Amino acid sequence: SISVGRMSLRDEISREGQFMRRFHELSVLRRSTPSFTLTWTTMHAIDPASPLWGWTPEALDKANALLVVSLSGLDETVSLPIHARHSYTPGEILWHHQFVDLFYETTNGDRFINFSHFHDVKPLD
Repeated sequence: SISVGRMSLRDEISREGQFMRRFHELSVLRRSTPSFTLTWTTMHAIDPASPLWGWTPEALDKANALLVVSLSGLDETVSLPIHARHSYTPGEILWHHQFVDLFYETTNGDRFINFSHFHDVKPLD
């Protein structure tokens, strides 16, 4: 089983005028998966309930924002826990893009995953 957590960190000024580094948890559409044998894209909906709602790339940059993604689970092959964490700055975030589909179907109907496109993205239509 694999689970993911995501957090937004940004500089803010409190109502009392105090500087603070705020942590905002980002809800995910699917927090875990029972098996990590296929691809899994974790997503956060930016809607009125999201801490990112209304923020622009420029505003996130000015607030020294970071998006932190952490992944934890169990490597079923060797039965050992795994943990990974990565932070994304506003300059690393691609707005209005989506990942390229990794699943392909051959002419005889077999499906496979083409990992050579693992990091590829394309603009949204």
